[in-house]
Amino acid sequence: LRREHRKLSLAIVVALDRSGSMNGAKIKQAKGAVNHILNSLNKDDRFNIVAYSDSVEAFFADEMAAANEENTRKAADILDRLEASGGTNIDEALQLSLKILGGKSSGRPKYIIFVTDGLPTVGKTNEAEIVKGATKANTCNARIFAFGVGYDVNVRLLDKLVDENNGRSDYCKPKEPIEGKISALYNKIKNPVMTELKVVLQKVTLRDQYPRKLGDLFEGDQIVMVGRYDTGAVKKLATAEGAYQGQLVVTGNYMGKERGFEYPVTVCKVGRDIRYVFIEKLWAIRRGKVRCGACRYEWIPGRLPLRLTQREWKETLHWFLRGLPAQAIAQETGLERKRVIRALIYVREAMKKDIPDVFSGTVEVDETYLGGQRKNKRL
Repeated sequence: LRREHRKLSLAIVVALDRSGSMNGAKIKQAKGAVNHILNSLNKDDRFNIVAYSDSVEAFFADEMAAANEENTRKAADILDRLEASGGTNIDEALQLSLKILGGKSSGRPKYIIFVTDGLPTVGKTNEAEIVKGATKANTCNARIFAFGVGYDVNVRLLDKLVDENNGRSDYCKPKEPIEGKISALYNKIKNPVMTELKVVLQKVTLRDQYPRKLGDLFEGDQIVMVGRYDTGAVKKLATAEGAYQGQLVVTGNYMGKERGFEYPVTVCKVGRDIRYVFIEKLWAIRRGKVRCGACRYEWIPGRLPLRLTQREWKETLHWFLRGLPAQAIAQETGLERKRVIRALIYVREAMKKDIPDVFSGTVEVDETYLGGQRKNKRL
């Protein structure tokens, strides 16, 4: 794809958490990141900034402002006077941001960069209601990119929010520099290569696809899509060298026009080809994450076992949900590896009661067969 997509103008709203927990270095670095965004806007872009704590306010009333020198200077002045205090009204901040983007900014890709360091404490606090309300209000098809700071942030809320609104989420630890990460996020989304992305494998029905909505493709970025295909339909494709040959069609909005690109692909026959075992595992991980997010089961250790503090439990669960192994969690939290392993045993015990008894016969686990004719045999 040519690099001419840089000419595309954007409509962007930055929703900045200025609650009391952001006081000190956090709010200072967040201001630096927003200033970077202001200095990087193109003259044809439209923007606004929403600052929220107990109350929610926009720098330019309820409309998008042209990214000219006067408006960016005005925004920088207001930003400089912001102080961190109060609670966290996530719901109203989302509603106002979406309302502003739904105004006079047609024809431009619309983005929200949502920055927070905590849980919703003011207004609506139920995460399901917040996500449902934001998705319903998103009539302008804006992409929501969430950025969480520290261990107190509601990871499940932000991940669900971006999944339902074609965005992505990112997080940083309490002592990590916020400014650099938010600036890097904006540098990525300011260069959309293709928007409204759709992928189709001709003559083949795909199901259980993850992510369900592909969103946009950005410069220097990649999208990994996994799913299942109908084996009956695959058999109707042409074959060559023992494999099926098909056409992958990618469509979307490229430089303001609807475009399509076709690529020849090889669809391997169903089997135990060792080269593609990782694809099955990748699909299972993606599917498990979606089902886990929909479960909404909450587990809190009643007496905080292992003599871990509530803070240590939060940090351990945070990195466990991000997919880190025990050794990496120990390095991130400063806990002993043995204590982390025992903590994760408690977590898995709590999860176990929700797992139905669906296994029978020969079960393959970690490339080892337990029971059946292949007893004590390894691959």
